[in-house]
Amino acid sequence: MPTLFVVATPIGNLEDVTLRALRVLREVSLIAAEDTRTTRKLLAHHGIRNRLLSYNDHNKAARIPRLLHALREGDVALVSEGGTPVISDPGLDLVAAALDGGFAVTPVPGPSAVTAALAVSGLASRQFTYLGFLPRRAGERRRLFAALRDDPRTLVAFESPHRLRASLTALRDALGDRRVAVCRELTKKFEEVFRGTLSEALDRFAEPRGEFTLVIEGAPQTGVGATFRSPADGGGTDSDARGSTGSPRAEHPLPGPSTGSGRAEADADESFGAVPDLVIVDGGKGQVSAAHDVMRNMGVGHIPLAGLAKRFEELYVKDVSEPIVLPRTSQALYLVQRIRDEAHRFAITYHRKVRAKAGMRSALDTIPGVGPKRKKALLRKFGSLKGIREAGVEEIAATPGFTRSLAEKVLGGL
Repeated sequence: MPTLFVVATPIGNLEDVTLRALRVLREVSLIAAEDTRTTRKLLAHHGIRNRLLSYNDHNKAARIPRLLHALREGDVALVSEGGTPVISDPGLDLVAAALDGGFAVTPVPGPSAVTAALAVSGLASRQFTYLGFLPRRAGERRRLFAALRDDPRTLVAFESPHRLRASLTALRDALGDRRVAVCRELTKKFEEVFRGTLSEALDRFAEPRGEFTLVIEGAPQTGVGATFRSPADGGGTDSDARGSTGSPRAEHPLPGPSTGSGRAEADADESFGAVPDLVIVDGGKGQVSAAHDVMRNMGVGHIPLAGLAKRFEELYVKDVSEPIVLPRTSQALYLVQRIRDEAHRFAITYHRKVRAKAGMRSALDTIPGVGPKRKKALLRKFGSLKGIREAGVEEIAATPGFTRSLAEKVLGGL
């Protein structure tokens, strides 16, 4: 089966590339490159000749059909301007389209500015939150940083030179004068890693130049529970949240009851805007209602609420028999931010499934004898065109309403 290879490439030093990446770039039929000039330099440095096709934010809508057609003929490699594709670049749409089309998608891991900066920062790395490129607008930055004020995890973000000082100032105002590692031009000739406080970083970078990756210290963990629980429970510990089998909630810690001053809570409210009290009840209808209220106030578009509520319950609700009331504090802001992230992820997954099922229906419509009931049976059992193709005649024939001859027609028509 043709494969889309997601290939990590150097973030600066052309020698920072794996042997496997070079082999894949040499063997594929086509390379989809975010910046063809940068990729040509890499290929020339390693003596590789291959076809390149530009694929970026400006032309991706027109390029995706062409790249899917190329995948039908042979393997394709996806590379970004530098580092691992799909991380803060347009690669996600191509990967999603390839998966919807039933193609294999395989990673070829390698360089990443995120992990490189984190590794040399000297800050805690057991858990971290990746923010991507920081918002361009000052108000959006303030709201983001306010929501992260109580997050104990280390923060990693990208920033451009002309917004660096504004972002460092906003971080200091929202989070306090925390420790930071400012990584400039990683792996390049003028590489620099500055370690100090946010105030010291502002003094150091009076006229910033180059590409920056910021690693910011997380909130102090004193008095902060690993998982949010009902106020009557009195907080909790890592072991309480994890349990004997390891709960997924332990991977997404929430701050415990706020111990900060009333002024700090007022600041959080002021920076985020009007935030209603959130009441989360353990139960399907209560979950849906709470998720709907939060999403409406955040301006999130239409998403099936039952699925979001189920995901919300998996992450945040543990053995709750009484309602959990979150007041308008920084704690509530943090939770709203997490719900927004979950809503975004859920929307991507949901619409990808919708597109995949629509593609299956249109493909099955061309096969004589496959009516609505049989079509629904195939959709329910196999989930995708790829699943049907891989199932084989015997497994399709075992589906209610199908015979061996009809199963052969289905596979022949696909």
